[in-house]
Amino acid sequence: MQEDDGSEPATDSANIAPETPDHSELIDLAKERFQLAYDAHKDDFEACQLTQDFIAGDQWPDKIKRERESFDRPCLTLDHLTQYVRHVMNTGLLRYRDIRVMAMDGQASEEASEIIAGIIRQIGQSSTAKVAYETALRHGTSVGFGYIRVQVVPVPRTNLQEIHILKIRDPRMVLIDPFALYPDGRDAQFCFVLTKLTKKEFDRKYPGKEDAMSWHMMNDNTVLPWTDKESMVLAEYYYQTPDGLFFAIMTPNYVLEEGKHHGDAMPIVRVVGDEYEVRGKERKRGMINPSSMDAQRAYNYASSAFIENCALAPLAPWVAAEKQVEDHMAEWSQAHRVPRAVLRYRPTMEGGQLLPPPQRAVPAGIPEGWQGMMENMINSTQMIMGLSQPNVLGTGGIPVQSGAGIEAQQEPGDVNTLHFIEHWHGAIEQTGRVILAMIPFVYTQPQILKIVGEDGALDTAIINPQQQQAVMQQVQRTQMGMQKVTSKSYNPMLGRYDAAISTGPPSATKKSAASKGMLALVQVDPTIMQKCGDIVIKNLDIPGADAISKRYRDFLPPGIAEDDDALIRQQAMQLSQQNKELQSQLQEAQQIILGEREKAQADIQKEVLRRQTELQKAAHDKQNALLDQSLSDQRDIQIASIKAHVELETNLRDNIMKLLTERMRAENRLDVESVKMMMKIAQMHDQAERMSGYAGVLDGLSETVASPSSAPVKATPAPSPPEESAPKKKKRRRVSIHRSDGSHSILELHDQDEDPLMSEATA
Repeated sequence: MQEDDGSEPATDSANIAPETPDHSELIDLAKERFQLAYDAHKDDFEACQLTQDFIAGDQWPDKIKRERESFDRPCLTLDHLTQYVRHVMNTGLLRYRDIRVMAMDGQASEEASEIIAGIIRQIGQSSTAKVAYETALRHGTSVGFGYIRVQVVPVPRTNLQEIHILKIRDPRMVLIDPFALYPDGRDAQFCFVLTKLTKKEFDRKYPGKEDAMSWHMMNDNTVLPWTDKESMVLAEYYYQTPDGLFFAIMTPNYVLEEGKHHGDAMPIVRVVGDEYEVRGKERKRGMINPSSMDAQRAYNYASSAFIENCALAPLAPWVAAEKQVEDHMAEWSQAHRVPRAVLRYRPTMEGGQLLPPPQRAVPAGIPEGWQGMMENMINSTQMIMGLSQPNVLGTGGIPVQSGAGIEAQQEPGDVNTLHFIEHWHGAIEQTGRVILAMIPFVYTQPQILKIVGEDGALDTAIINPQQQQAVMQQVQRTQMGMQKVTSKSYNPMLGRYDAAISTGPPSATKKSAASKGMLALVQVDPTIMQKCGDIVIKNLDIPGADAISKRYRDFLPPGIAEDDDALIRQQAMQLSQQNKELQSQLQEAQQIILGEREKAQADIQKEVLRRQTELQKAAHDKQNALLDQSLSDQRDIQIASIKAHVELETNLRDNIMKLLTERMRAENRLDVESVKMMMKIAQMHDQAERMSGYAGVLDGLSETVASPSSAPVKATPAPSPPEESAPKKKKRRRVSIHRSDGSHSILELHDQDEDPLMSEATA
């Protein structure tokens, strides 16, 4: 991480480096937990180192070995411990084991649980899980602890993923939560899985991290295997949080990768051997422990001493007279070590008699003490390991012939080492739970998977995480009207499931036991061969048993086998005759059904037409009713509008006439022109024009009232006109009519000829 230098950030967004997340809290917690786990497992790691060296053949203490080699004394290593470990391990591998899946709530389905179990078997088969299981069992029985890991890997050339079960080569490369109570570590809150890289490989994979530290630099690197100055040890750090299980690939000062893990189950499963406590600290050990190693060292020492006294002891010396060999002393000095074809000597006389030629002394005998000690060490080793000789080497020379007797001798040893196998089975069961937790996060798309049945046969299953039921059937109706299930799809995400392991003898042993039991029944009741002889022959472990069983089945009496071919052939003719009768009846039924179908179709057509007619009539009636209602509403609105206009016009006209009457009374004069104008306006056909005319009259009256004469004019009699008639005057008045659409017109009113005298008289 770079420190902030206080410079201004660049304005160009393309040049702004992405903000590096702060992992200081995560790194501090990881280092604290690493130190805690390291301190808790350090003693087991050191014991594991000694045990692995001992298994590799380093069984002599360095001081004793150097001392004996300096004197050319033998240091034999005759390992007797590995056979006991292999015996327990191979006994467990020979047993049948299978991860079964159980439905645990109402949403889960028993049928879906069988499919999930088939997926787990296929995962184990495709990832060669038996290698991981065998490695974990070998570590658990030898050094006391081993591990299995479950990992998600991409499927090549697809965008899919799959689950693999992998081995962990060295158990010291795992640091698990020391406070986990379960032997398989299911309740662990954190776990470290260490991986070694060279510095060059690390730099290529994670460039820019040249100052990264290695986890083996934090502590004494003797407990971390394969580490040196040029090594880089990374840690896969798994840790539980309230939000689920997370992981981080990290060094003590960098987080290189991180994310949420698939599922919430710890993907590292532990296999333990013996568990015990020393001063409040939990320790683990296997069958090769300090006690058994001491017994093996004692056996190696006794074997070396035995060989030293028998094979490498000085050979028996030659006995000869002094003068017989003095001429050939060089040859005789090496005679007990170097085999020679001819040994020369000088014949010598003593007391007048010829002395016999040189002779070899009597050789030393076999040291019985060391031989007895070797036998005692073998018995002590078997006692320490919890295995007697018949368990490892058959009957051990004891004349036991019956199978029950052999099993009785083997039973104590199997009981003494049963906990190794039980812890291993528990770890395999927990591996199934881890896979169950991963399946909803891995198989997220509809797909077709290969599954493995309980009998090892391959099958196909459709997985659809999007369906709303645990099991859905695709049903197709056949020509006979029957429903046929064409396919099934499963949703393993619905419901809760749990895993359990099923164990037993190997399939070959079960088949052998079954054949022996069936043959014993045949000896008691020979008639069994007439009833189920094909089953007896099929279970015999002989070549061609299936073919013989099938042929024998053909000759069984009818009715014995449910799917017997002979019974089928016997019933074939009856079925053929019945088939003909059924075909005839079927044709008659088809004719009847055809007529009934035509009649039914006609009735259906009539009913459809009737219903369509009723629907159309109902729709038409509804439409008419709506139209009538609409017309009625419009008419009422128009009548109300007309009434309102009439009332408005009447009120306006009445008000004008009142004003006109009041003015004429005030002037004491009859306003003929205004009266005529009102009469003409009343005769107009357009209501808007009448209203506009009334408004004009009203405006005229208002102007007249607003500008009266300054002084009253008194009427004076006019002079008498001449005899001739005086010319008559005509009066005109223009009225402006304004319409509602904004237009207007000028109305010119012509009064009748008025006699001035008449006007004057009227005034």
